[in-house]
Amino acid sequence: MHILHALIASTSPTTTGKSKSGGSSELSLLLIVFVFAGAYIFFIRPRQQKFKRQQVTAKQLDVGDLVISAGGIHGKIVALDSEVAEVEVAPDVVLTFLRRAINVHPGAAVAQDPEPDDDEWDVTPRDDPAQLPPAADEEDHTLPQPGDADPDPPLSGDV
Repeated sequence: MHILHALIASTSPTTTGKSKSGGSSELSLLLIVFVFAGAYIFFIRPRQQKFKRQQVTAKQLDVGDLVISAGGIHGKIVALDSEVAEVEVAPDVVLTFLRRAINVHPGAAVAQDPEPDDDEWDVTPRDDPAQLPPAADEEDHTLPQPGDADPDPPLSGDV
């Protein structure tokens, strides 16, 4: 806050009509230029570059690309228009997005097949007993018999 007051005081004319030395006004002007240059370099320019990369990526989208929406929804492009892309997020579930709201999936360049398979969405049913983890009820809950050795004897401090 003191710097702001110093800048205002150094740029305002004095009451006697004489201006202060030119060195302090040049210094304050130089400080303002450096602040704006820093803001441009660290905030404005990276955003512009990210926006340009997003536009280029949106133009290069193709049917069959694996994508992520701006909201984090993963899917596969099934149809494209100049402004709209239709993305399949599950079997027979197609959502419509603006092209600029979707990005290519980061791992898609490595793992993407040139011809998408119909088996990609094949999910094993959860009611298949071979695929389900054992239920808590199926554990061995038999009580120890007299004379059985305790596999985990309590420590001296445990009660």
